[in-house]
Amino acid sequence: MRANQMHNESPGKDADGARRSWADRFTFDRVKVLIVGRGPVRKEAIDIFAGLGTLPSGILLSEKEWTGSEFFQRGLKPYDLHYMAGLVAFRDDARIAQVECLRPKGKGRFSSRDLDTLRKFEPHFRRALQLNQKFWDTLSQHTAAIQILDTLKLGVILVDATCLPVYLNHYAEEILGEGTVIFLREQRLATTADHESQMLNDYLQGAASTGNGTGM
Repeated sequence: MRANQMHNESPGKDADGARRSWADRFTFDRVKVLIVGRGPVRKEAIDIFAGLGTLPSGILLSEKEWTGSEFFQRGLKPYDLHYMAGLVAFRDDARIAQVECLRPKGKGRFSSRDLDTLRKFEPHFRRALQLNQKFWDTLSQHTAAIQILDTLKLGVILVDATCLPVYLNHYAEEILGEGTVIFLREQRLATTADHESQMLNDYLQGAASTGNGTGM
């Protein structure tokens, strides 16, 4: 009797565990939300879904409510624009980027074919924004590094693979500007003694080769 009870209880426990596991893995990333409501109710629904990790893919408005909104009156009507279709191309915890398409009332509503075409461009918009964000992140890191180098009380000169200087910090600019020890000659580093200039060039060439993976 006990064995049968245990046998009968096991599937239920397994099913409960499977349901809990599914619930733990569930996210709203791919859930499409259409909000139908007025005023505060609509705003409250948007906030709730935003807290769950998604944003509405559509908000249904009456013609009267749409044309009476401040956004329409101030942002669209002065430019003879009436219909709007768009998508969320990028979103993180602090930012959101949307792509919007607008057209005059005389051109008619966006068709299903228009919306399908817009959806096809969604991954390309998202990729473009991601690349743009990476570019600005890299630029910010570069700017921060340059600012740090400019605070150093020693000369810093960065050269490219051909040994041409591409960056001088503030202290290095002062040293080269004096021209008493090291300076720029035809865009290359040189010293007041020719044999020392050759030695300097050899050192730089060796460092560049090492950086390129071809040196010792």
